[in-house]
Amino acid sequence: MQSSDSMHKRLVKEAVGWAWLRHENILPFIGIATQPIRFSMVSEWMPNGDIMSFIAHNPNQNLFPLLIDTAVGLQYLHRNDFVHGNLKGVMKQIS
Repeated sequence: MQSSDSMHKRLVKEAVGWAWLRHENILPFIGIATQPIRFSMVSEWMPNGDIMSFIAHNPNQNLFPLLIDTAVGLQYLHRNDFVHGNLKGVMKQIS
């Protein structure tokens, strides 16, 4: 298990990196919310929720443009030495 200090350093490094990213398929970074023992990174509020909520409310939506947008956003992240460690969602709907 990571120490609190190393987790804090990792979060700060990720937040600073995210703050510099600018791409139409990447949510802008707003800041960090802190509670006594918890840190959270904050992005813009998405009125349609996450991609799975959007698909659930729009079942006839063509998923392939969403996949392309996701892939383009990931490509941008990888070109900037970022790895998204929590990608989930739309592929489950296609299979």
